[in-house]
Amino acid sequence: MTLRQAGEISIAEFSVLDSDYAYFKNRDDNPGQFYKVQVVGKNTDWLSENLTHGSKVTVHGQPVWREYNGQKILDVKNARVVSMDDRKPAAESSSLF
Repeated sequence: MTLRQAGEISIAEFSVLDSDYAYFKNRDDNPGQFYKVQVVGKNTDWLSENLTHGSKVTVHGQPVWREYNGQKILDVKNARVVSMDDRKPAAESSSLF
């Protein structure tokens, strides 16, 4: 993860591997797809303290396609990231009903 400052704004950038990449019919041949994720603002502190290499996350944001050396690359700008590592399975979580 890369952290930087743009004036008073914090920016965190990291890559995410999507192993459910849709363009492969055979799951055994699926190499996955990497996305570059950019998070801006207060969440950058939480990300730098709580995420490590291999953390499972869900990313929501603005997808931006760009071309680099003949390859199409997907970046996610202004992302919101939710850690899935500390989530309990539904069977373990308590119910309010």
